[in-house]
Amino acid sequence: MLGLNFNGEEMTKIATHRSSIYGSLAVCLLNPSEENIGKILGKRNIVKKVLECVEKLPKTFSFKTIGLLEKLANQIVGLDSLKLKVEYTRLFISSYPKVPCPPYESVYTTEDRLTMRENTLNVLRFYNRFGLGLVETFNEPPDHIAVELEFMYFLVSREAEAWKNNDKSEAYRYLEAEKEFLSKHLGVWVSDLHQCVEKHEKEIVFYRVMLCFLSEFIKEDLEFIETVLKGKKL
Repeated sequence: MLGLNFNGEEMTKIATHRSSIYGSLAVCLLNPSEENIGKILGKRNIVKKVLECVEKLPKTFSFKTIGLLEKLANQIVGLDSLKLKVEYTRLFISSYPKVPCPPYESVYTTEDRLTMRENTLNVLRFYNRFGLGLVETFNEPPDHIAVELEFMYFLVSREAEAWKNNDKSEAYRYLEAEKEFLSKHLGVWVSDLHQCVEKHEKEIVFYRVMLCFLSEFIKEDLEFIETVLKGKKL
């Protein structure tokens, strides 16, 4: 990736698009509620929103999965919502004799492949550093893929706000946090989850395509963050 030289206004826009991608992917990888189903399967679906944001990123971002996303954006319009719910449940929640692809970091980063291990607590501690925790109505561990993506949405949104306010030191603080979280947590296990879903998804291709893109996006975004931090100017 080439060196970067963006001004504050440009960095605000870039961070806004990056945060939108993280937020959209978080919605895609939640257990699909009635509210989210409309966002995922409608004519102005969330895949199209992701594509629009990708188009506005700097050319230093390079993706091989755009063709898959474009095809998916058209395929999912009018898809039976029940199929999406059933496939999510089968892949990530409940399946006999075992759940194929549990969506939790600790499953892919510990030898016993169990949840609520030290890795899970480390993720929660990271959230706590920024005054965040899980709402009581959310009955999932803090290292659920959608929660980690929502946290990245939070960090990058705050970065965008800092650039907008011309607060470079604060913007760099959030960039450092993004780098740390991707390097130690989200970026460590997403490719394994993607490979698992690639192997086990049967009825539809939605989750494998979104996770394929997510794996690529995290790699590109981390490289972008590292490049910005190397050339930072206060």
